Amino acid sequence: MGGSSKGGGDVTVGYHYYMNIHFALCHGGTDELLEVRVGDRVAWRGDITGAGSALIAEPLLFGGEKREGGVVGIVDFMPGEDNQPVNPSLQRAITRQTEATAIPSYRGVTTAFFKGFDGVDLTNTPWEEAVKSEVGMGANDGDIPDNWLWKIGFELLSGASTLRGLGKSSFLWSAMNPYFKSPKFLIRRIWNEWYPEKARIGEDANPVHIIYECLTNKDWGLGYPAQEVNDTSFRQMADILYSEGMGLSLKWTTQTSVREFIEMVLEHINGTLVEDRESGQFRLILVRGGYDVDSLFELTEDNCTLDNFQRKTLSDTVNEVVVAFTRPEDGETDTVTVQDLANFSNTGKINSQKKEYPGVRSPELAMRLALRDLNTLSKPVAKVTLICDRSIVGHYPGDVVKLTWPRLGLNGLTVRIGSMDLGTPGDSKVRVEAVEDVFALPTGAYATPQPIGWVDSAKDAEPVVNQKVFELSFYELQTSTTSADRLDWPEDVGFPAVVAQEPNSDSRTLGLYDDIINEEVGQGDFTESLTLTQDTGYLDATLHVDMTSFDPTVFLEGGIGWLGDELVEVTGFSAENETLTVNRALVDTVPAKHSVGERLWFYRRSDYVLDTTIRVADEVVDYKLIPETSRGKLPESQAPVFSYTLQNRQLRPYRPGNVGVNGQLLPETISADQDPIFSWSHRDRTQETTGAPMLFSAGNIGPEPGVTYTLEVIDEDGVSQVVETGLTGNSYEYITETVDLGKSELAPSGVFTTVGGTPITPAARRNTELRFKLKAVRDSLDSFQEHDLTVERAGYGYNYGNFYGGVV
Repeated sequence: MGGSSKGGGDVTVGYHYYMNIHFALCHGGTDELLEVRVGDRVAWRGDITGAGSALIAEPLLFGGEKREGGVVGIVDFMPGEDNQPVNPSLQRAITRQTEATAIPSYRGVTTAFFKGFDGVDLTNTPWEEAVKSEVGMGANDGDIPDNWLWKIGFELLSGASTLRGLGKSSFLWSAMNPYFKSPKFLIRRIWNEWYPEKARIGEDANPVHIIYECLTNKDWGLGYPAQEVNDTSFRQMADILYSEGMGLSLKWTTQTSVREFIEMVLEHINGTLVEDRESGQFRLILVRGGYDVDSLFELTEDNCTLDNFQRKTLSDTVNEVVVAFTRPEDGETDTVTVQDLANFSNTGKINSQKKEYPGVRSPELAMRLALRDLNTLSKPVAKVTLICDRSIVGHYPGDVVKLTWPRLGLNGLTVRIGSMDLGTPGDSKVRVEAVEDVFALPTGAYATPQPIGWVDSAKDAEPVVNQKVFELSFYELQTSTTSADRLDWPEDVGFPAVVAQEPNSDSRTLGLYDDIINEEVGQGDFTESLTLTQDTGYLDATLHVDMTSFDPTVFLEGGIGWLGDELVEVTGFSAENETLTVNRALVDTVPAKHSVGERLWFYRRSDYVLDTTIRVADEVVDYKLIPETSRGKLPESQAPVFSYTLQNRQLRPYRPGNVGVNGQLLPETISADQDPIFSWSHRDRTQETTGAPMLFSAGNIGPEPGVTYTLEVIDEDGVSQVVETGLTGNSYEYITETVDLGKSELAPSGVFTTVGGTPITPAARRNTELRFKLKAVRDSLDSFQEHDLTVERAGYGYNYGNFYGGVV
């Protein structure tokens, strides 16, 4: 259960680790900072356009102080614009360390500076203005407001004595673990100094703009003048890719040459970059259909010779293409796969090829490119090598021509030029490698693929909506701890636990946060839960539940759970019938009726979040639940507060078991001609500490020393007629019912007379319904729950219209 959090001196168990760091990210000119991850967890997500600051307040990102702490501070985003000023926080930090007073503005390079709150300087720079706006500080405020420290949750970090110093020092990176977790940044840069209307495609860049900048950028690109780029050609290709939704997001590093990077972009878009032999300008050619075959340049025996002609066999084709793309959520690689089943049927085997398209950031676009490549690779197209005269010089790789060669039976075969060798000076021959163009082949050869169906499983953490808080019972404490664990517990100790439903499918773990002391007090799992589809009575051993989208194998080993406020044990299940077999009213709970929609929390033995703090009876705790997903934890400020008052459950005597009336176990009706005899069986919590929980219907166990019983009987008018306290036996006969009620019988006609007409006084009758309450008491402590049962009378003169024939 863990050690006590009350009393004792302070013990140092670890340290916070913080420092200011200035990161260089990339060349300048970036547009937006969208996300910061630390240790592969989202520390901040938003949108900073241009220079600005982000407040990072995730003190529980790595589990809080009980694990590896979290991150807290401010990050200044400096995109490196031409007019970027000196960052005063960075200047002050460097001056403190080096005594240098002059630092660069870092124009032309995108950087990020992680700092603490001592770094907040209320100047008029973009970063400090962003901080003031976010925290609501005025121009003359010289300190971080106390209420703001509360707002961002700094109280979670440490004791009050060190809190403010930590909140105003450097950037907090972790606790308990000195190993640095490198941050990752999601930034966007859309170059729009040329043709800005088509520069952006969705959340990505137009590939033509990427190539254009690579060609013309004088800092890191190839540095060509804009006049050497064919504006008309590039605009036409930009329009096509814009209409196709072919946006890309790629990172270029100096390990790859700019020309290699351009080739990567061209491979994504299935295009070629050529240099016009007449104008000397760069032109783009996209491999697409939509051309007029009749107007194509024709290659014949008159202008070329055939050096080689061959056609693929089916065994040389590809019938499966796997495309790797980049998930936008976390930057990780994912794949989509498409297959040509007709090709597979003919070849009898899978011939697979993988394509890498890291610039693609959507599964839909990845699927389109996979189908594009499969369409090309799955067909037994012809390849041809030709030696042509100079009439072919006006064409370029990527252009489409047609080939007529009667001796091979070729009449206008459409081929696309792959490469051209213009030879050496004095040599008029041009060597052309070409391949049959798939866009000229008959359409409809392949079935339309099904939608990808890919759904990103990563989700932001959401507040918990359904939960139940309770204290562990005496039975649960005794069976899950040792006597050594319990040695220093106070007599009225209590351990609250919470069962909770996952707020979304990506919810992984759950933290329990004490909102009074501002500290995480427990971590655990979400709890499996189902809802009833049929009403259930006091003793029904079969529960009808909704198992839709539920894995019933969790019931294989059995376990206990809450059905409303009744503790039950699952002993079997039928997935086909969607039913559970259960033992009812276990440990210290009583049987109850339950309606459709009531939830069963199946926590087995420990599928809950436990507060391990030593707490005592009547203590009030304000809790918050902090779920965690693959994207991080729910901000503490978004979690609703709920309160719980400890009830001293584990110290209370167990309720009596096997409760009945007139020899029947929990009847709903009793005979009209009998006085009620209430009966029950003794229970002793100290003897029920091993094995499975005792059945409610079991006979006497105990009683526990000092236990007595209190019985209250309430008549049909709601008047309490009997309150018997201090009972030590296990039965009670109510023999004064007719006197206590004071009502008489009525004949069906409503008239009572003798033969001679003399009226006769009607006989006294019993209650038409009777309610009784039964509980155990020891040392002024009532049992955790008490029985509260109403029975109806069945017989002549009682409850007309019901129970014909007496008690069922």
